[in-house]
Amino acid sequence: MKQNKLIFSELWKQKAAPFCDALRSNPLQLTCRQGQMAVAVCNLQKYMNNIPAEYQYFDGIPGIPFQDFPYYGGSVEIADYCPFNQEFSWHLSGECSSNCKIAENQPG
Repeated sequence: MKQNKLIFSELWKQKAAPFCDALRSNPLQLTCRQGQMAVAVCNLQKYMNNIPAEYQYFDGIPGIPFQDFPYYGGSVEIADYCPFNQEFSWHLSGECSSNCKIAENQPG
């Protein structure tokens, strides 16, 4: 687990895709996943309780005080709370599609 934490920390510092640091907000901050195949949103969120210490990766989150870092992580537990740009989909003309190559899907 420590190795995963070190790897994630290094990727985080490099702003490596698909990892992200944009807190989920309203309105959603949309982006396109690598390869432009899907619209995505960063799944970084605040939890009511501290997430497990082995999954606390952050040494900085824009706009978040240091003492609150233990409450933040990605919304997918099976991904070890790593925040990443998570694809979502909707229906376009009766078809399910969030492909960023479709003009109507381009994030504004």
